[in-house]
Amino acid sequence: MTTDPQRYAAAFGTTIWTYDSTVHTYAQWQDAVTIFADPVDAPDAGGVARSMLP
Repeated sequence: MTTDPQRYAAAFGTTIWTYDSTVHTYAQWQDAVTIFADPVDAPDAGGVARSMLP
């Protein structure tokens, strides 16, 4: 966990672009990205995170 916005952005970008379909399903990846975005603190974050997925 970090409060540094630059480290957070870098980690989020890494999470989005390192999806390995041989390890996890697409649905699992979507859920992980949603959780990573922490919808508890930002209710719209999950939708935003999902909109960034390829």
